[in-house]
Amino acid sequence: MSKKVPFTEEQLRVLELNPYTYSVSSNRITFTLEFKKFFVDQIRNHRKTTPEVLKAAGYDPSWFNLVD
Repeated sequence: MSKKVPFTEEQLRVLELNPYTYSVSSNRITFTLEFKKFFVDQIRNHRKTTPEVLKAAGYDPSWFNLVD
């Protein structure tokens, strides 16, 4: 997921600590395979929204460019 507004230094530190983060830079985050499986399960089987899934995975949804 690429980002128009860069992550702050503090956000980068927090994102790096999340076990579902594979890698992160100021403008891009790559999620682990485990997160991708979790995401699909939550959407398909639990009917959660993207922000709800991000929050459940320990991410702050407001840090991402989410399109409805």
